[in-house]
Amino acid sequence: MVSVLMQERLLGAALGSILAGVAVFEQRKSVYLLISENQSPSTAQLQHTMYSEDMDEAELEGPLKENPLSQALSEIESIS
Repeated sequence: MVSVLMQERLLGAALGSILAGVAVFEQRKSVYLLISENQSPSTAQLQHTMYSEDMDEAELEGPLKENPLSQALSEIESIS
């Protein structure tokens, strides 16, 4: 028969592993959601700018102008 102390240690290890697994899973899920929310519009906008040959400043007044990534890119382009 397994002693009470050994049973407590096994139970503690099992519960600790489950708790750590759930915490890691939730963190990964939130990171993936954050990445997918931030990447989808900018990817579509980036593809639009890459494949559009005759884009002028009037076309940039929409959501592309408000995107922080596009603002950072335009600042970098103005510096260089």
